[in-house]
Parts: sequence; structure tokens; C-alpha cells
Amino acid sequence: MEKDNCCGVSEIEMKAIKDIEENLKKFADKGEKVFLQKGHVLFYEGHAPYGFYILKKGEIRFSRTNMHGQKVFLPVGETKIFGLYHLVTNTPYCATAEAKSDLEVLFISKSVVLDSLG
Repeated sequence: MEKDNCCGVSEIEMKAIKDIEENLKKFADKGEKVFLQKGHVLFYEGHAPYGFYILKKGEIRFSRTNMHGQKVFLPVGETKIFGLYHLVTNTPYCATAEAKSDLEVLFISKSVVLDSLG
């Protein structure tokens, strides 16, 4: 199985991610609407994924712990989908995601994704 040179993602994993993104409405319809207050952590660096998030309102910030034990904030692009890569590749989250403001998100559980990919 050949890996993507940039991300280490296999062709099968990339196809699964693309299929989910193209059918986002189907997943969103099965998602749980969640309201979170500023400062709430959605997921922690190093933890196993249990679903992914679609950001509806608010801002999320990401941080990692560097080799000196200091928290480093990471740039956030325009994406509104968080945690999908780690869910599909079954790898631990590489950063902590925290609500930078009050949030409205849709949470799509791992079981919904697995059932849909069949």
C-alpha cells in the first residue's frame, strides 16, 4: 500500500476522507449538536479519536506540547472539520483542541462513520 509522501496517508485512507467530506450532509444529519463554552477541550493531544467535529459557530484553537514541556499554539486554517484525519487513520490526536470562544459544533461519532463506510 503506497503512502502519501506529505502526510503518510494511504490511498485507501485518502479515499475514505474524501468520501466523508463529499457526503458531509449525510454525516451531519446523523451528528449530535453540541454547545460548548469557551475553554472547553474537545480532544487532547495523544488521545484516541472517538469521532470528528463540524464547526458551526465559534473558534477553536489548537496547541501541542513541545519537547521542553511548553504549550505551543498552532495556526488554524479555514477548515470547519476537526478530528477526521485521526479518526480515519486510527491515530492519536496530534494536538489539543480547545474552544477559543463559545462553540456550536456537530459531533459525528466513530460508530456513525464506521456504519456509513460499511
